[in-house]
Amino acid sequence: MRHVVIGVLLGSVYLWAYAGVRSAGYVYEDDHWVAAPACCPSVTLATFAAQDGASPRSHHLLNIALHAAVAALVGLWARRLGVSASGAWVAVALMLWHPMAVEAAAYVAGRAELVTALLVMAACGLMVGGGWALAAGLTFGLAAGYGKVTGLAVVALVPLTLVGRGQVRRAIVVLVLLVVGAVALWAGRVEEVFGWSTPSVGAIAWFYLQATAAVRLIGMTVVPVGQSVVFDVELVPVAAQAMAAMWLVVLGGFAWMVRGRWPLVAIGIVWMMIVIAPRLIVQLPDHVFQTAGTAFGERHLYLALPGAALIAGTLWDGGRRRIG
Repeated sequence: MRHVVIGVLLGSVYLWAYAGVRSAGYVYEDDHWVAAPACCPSVTLATFAAQDGASPRSHHLLNIALHAAVAALVGLWARRLGVSASGAWVAVALMLWHPMAVEAAAYVAGRAELVTALLVMAACGLMVGGGWALAAGLTFGLAAGYGKVTGLAVVALVPLTLVGRGQVRRAIVVLVLLVVGAVALWAGRVEEVFGWSTPSVGAIAWFYLQATAAVRLIGMTVVPVGQSVVFDVELVPVAAQAMAAMWLVVLGGFAWMVRGRWPLVAIGIVWMMIVIAPRLIVQLPDHVFQTAGTAFGERHLYLALPGAALIAGTLWDGGRRRIG
């Protein structure tokens, strides 16, 4: 009963916080997504096709429901990794209420992030089981890339979850299955999905730019104040951009150092790094899945937020143990 009450309270605050979204219209590229043709197989585009002719309110309500579902799966995922029940609720609350999730949840165009995260979290939760759960998890995992290309990070995120549970052998098997499945599904569709384009900037400049944006977003995850990084990140001096890149290396080193004492904190950090890393290297062309030549924005961090939520739940448990 206690958990039902907590769930109702968290949900009520969430619905109150997002009350204005339900009456909002389309913003930015929302109308483009709603009218986007099914140029290639996509779970995200399928949701828009299912809502063909629907009002902006209907699209926003579905986004709100998807975000709530992702938060619930994050809580279950945290529990499976060993976080206490109260720590899992902390993880749910962070995922539900965090300002860094607003862009993905409130913009209709953010649905790709929501669908992708939902599929990834479902895969992570199911593949710790056996039999039908393992098969269903593999299906969800392979479908994640059809939410958004960044969903292919599931190839590393699911094995990371299994390693966190001590299921190393299963992690290796699942890694092989996901890689083979992803190659089979995507090998013949590289040009169709990614297209061909000239990189907007050099590889080093791109790495520095995205590392700077990523570091600022991680900082805003811890202390959610400040404006969007998209509009002014290019004004940061090159020396500061290089320091941001080094900071990411240091963060990875910190995860390695604490892996024994605080394994779930390390897993949370590595989860975020796995989501961030491809964006530092790969420049995708302008496409319905991705915006070309832009800095790492708030909604691009959405799939990384479960890692932050896991850290928050773990720290909550650690604090309770010290006080108790």
